[in-house]
Amino acid sequence: MRSRAFGLNLHADQAIPGLVDSAASPADVRIRLGSLPASLTGAECAAAVEPAWYVSPDSDPTGRPLLTVRASAGSGYYHFWYADGTRFAIDRTGSEVWAVWPAALTLADTATYLLGPVMGFVLRLRGRVCLHASAVAVGGAALALLGPAGAGKSTTAAAFARRGFPVLCDDIVALEESPNLFLVPPAYPQLRLWPASVNILYGDPEALPPLTPNWDKRGLDLRDAAGPFPDRALPLAAVYLLGERSPDADAPFVEAVKPAEALMALVAHTYTNYLLDRGRRAAEFETMGRLVAQVPVRRVVPHADASRLPLLCDVLLAATGVRDPWLLGSSIVYNLAAYGEMMKDQIRMAAYEAALRAVVRPGCVVADVGAGTGVMSFLACRLGAGRVYAIEPADAIEVARALAIANGFADRIVFLQDLSTRVTLPEPADIVVADLRGILPWFGHNIPSLIDARTRLLARGGTLIPQRDTLWLGVVQAPELYAHFTDGWDNNGLDLNVEPVKRLLFNNWVKAHAGPGQFVTEPQQVAVLDYATTDDVNLDAQTTTAVTRPGTAHGFNAWFDTVLTGTVGFSNGPSQPKLLYSQAFFPWPMPVNLQTGDRVTVRLRARLVGDEYVWNWDTTVVAGGATAATTTFRQSTFFGIPLSPAALRKGDASHTATLGQDGHIDHLILSLMDGQRTLADIARDVAARFAQRFPRWEDALSRVGELSRRYGP
Repeated sequence: MRSRAFGLNLHADQAIPGLVDSAASPADVRIRLGSLPASLTGAECAAAVEPAWYVSPDSDPTGRPLLTVRASAGSGYYHFWYADGTRFAIDRTGSEVWAVWPAALTLADTATYLLGPVMGFVLRLRGRVCLHASAVAVGGAALALLGPAGAGKSTTAAAFARRGFPVLCDDIVALEESPNLFLVPPAYPQLRLWPASVNILYGDPEALPPLTPNWDKRGLDLRDAAGPFPDRALPLAAVYLLGERSPDADAPFVEAVKPAEALMALVAHTYTNYLLDRGRRAAEFETMGRLVAQVPVRRVVPHADASRLPLLCDVLLAATGVRDPWLLGSSIVYNLAAYGEMMKDQIRMAAYEAALRAVVRPGCVVADVGAGTGVMSFLACRLGAGRVYAIEPADAIEVARALAIANGFADRIVFLQDLSTRVTLPEPADIVVADLRGILPWFGHNIPSLIDARTRLLARGGTLIPQRDTLWLGVVQAPELYAHFTDGWDNNGLDLNVEPVKRLLFNNWVKAHAGPGQFVTEPQQVAVLDYATTDDVNLDAQTTTAVTRPGTAHGFNAWFDTVLTGTVGFSNGPSQPKLLYSQAFFPWPMPVNLQTGDRVTVRLRARLVGDEYVWNWDTTVVAGGATAATTTFRQSTFFGIPLSPAALRKGDASHTATLGQDGHIDHLILSLMDGQRTLADIARDVAARFAQRFPRWEDALSRVGELSRRYGP
């Protein structure tokens, strides 16, 4: 068996429960099951080893230590003895592992040791620092949950998996260090959970199968729980120290941790640190110091009530700056890993490169609107552009600058950190290129920005990329997608009326791909967005489609095809390869049984309000022989936001507004920004005025700096 786990290629002479076959080659670690090296077998074994190097403080009912580790005197092996008779040998380079076990046990029992402490020690021998943590993939990065046994690492990770977030690893986070970056490689697609945790998550302690016939823990197959198991390492975005559960009404909550405290917590919770010699322990301490300097470390205090586990996930997502993908709707969080995913979408990138190749001429001027990390700008330079204006409001533009220098394009790119609608170029652009869409083109300020760029930045007769997007939709059978809206509320064993929550849930749409076999109608063209001529930032379109095969429908999926220039483009349609954009699933409040010949009419509207769109979807179903509607739904993302009456009153035109304490703080800060005072001077004044909020002036400095960045020129 060949497999890849923890960033290592593992070659074993038998299939190991928990691992999956892959083309991993060449071998980093060879595993031999059912045998030990000759020097550690038979009567020679007792004489060939030194006194115990490590003895577990815990014992089995007969008084035998649960684990004893010895180092052989001359053969160069570490020898793991478990109380149940399972034995492992590991060579001193962490390249070879042997295992034997008693007849009463199984290979599955042995795998629980192999993929835990044994593999953890192998990683340490190979110079890798490991955290005693689980890790979840969020927004293209890794979030680590760290703590001792019983802290809830695996249970919290499983809760994330139930919400669609891939789990990278359970119990062991094997770090890979790069300059200014720590990466978390995926381990193997299995979570180990005690029955009590299974009961919390699924309402039945028997809902998951046992890992082995001889152990109570249950196994969650992560390939079934949260889509494809990650196949690459992700950058570590944050580490959360799982604190003691609290009955406090404010729990769960996240709190700051001082760097020194964070360092000591990390060092205390590295994996198998009890097996390290002094040199490795010192090297580990230095690595943890670098991690604290580069990655946010915070403490999270869960609530003692297990029913608040979903809220714990919400709190962690909010603290990390990521929104739940099942409630994502019209917002996307970009970070460096997400930019990498955009570049990795080969169909998208090949189309944009082909479009630029068709129109870029030597010496031409290109405006890259929403440049991000600069990939479109670099393509334009490579194709011969004389000057490129890379326009990007976010700090990702600093990455673009560095990449431009590294790739020899810096002399031809002018970087402008601002919104394109606030930028005036010194010359008109022959080409404006942009990809500001979200899942659908009606996203953020995509359309207003392109209208403005076409009007102000593009030369007469110039080329705008993209040229046109076409919106399509089709009615779908999607029980699994639908379950993500309802399962946690319907199947929790609490016997509560949750209809008020469902009214909120079903007024949101989500990113979700549907294949051709899920559609009960043919795709219908809904609208065409011609960027060369449109002045309308909103959408109001209607289509009627006939049911072509019977089935229980759960809503409809919408997607777009694009023409970038000429004949160059791509599609997110159901019969096409899945792209980064995917599709949008608009659920209905209840499933509808449809028969061939039934007619479904959908009116889809999107209105830009502030920085986001409010979506409305009205659905009417008319049975085959009927003349009047048999089913009617009216839905809107406006009704998917839980707003209190007090919050609504504060936005009413008749409301008389006053400032709260935060308003007074910000008002004072802004009034002191007179071009004379330093930020430190302002922070001292703010701390003196609001001493209870800011015991030290340094505590106010971050608030002052945030407003300086937001409102400064």
